Amino acid sequence: MPTRYGPQLAALSAQAVEELSARHRAREQALGVSRQVIRNSANAIRAVHRNDFDEARRLIAEAGSRLAETRSIRVDNPEIYYAGFLSDARKDLRRRT
Repeated sequence: MPTRYGPQLAALSAQAVEELSARHRAREQALGVSRQVIRNSANAIRAVHRNDFDEARRLIAEAGSRLAETRSIRVDNPEIYYAGFLSDARKDLRRRT
């Protein structure tokens, strides 16, 4: 039985789906960045062990650039920006610089 709230509920539902979809995209972006940063940090350590300091600097700079891509997430989705996996990536990079 239709109610007078049908259109309002449909609009709320569409808005919720849109917001959750945007949050999911931000989370997927942040996960990819965090994996890349941690991988670059590990490879930078290996480069240092090989005395390849130019490569280590390049990898650290690349990781920093990737982390910079997540700044927009801080504004729109702070719960993702400050989540453990992205915080770990930021800490890992700070240890290497």
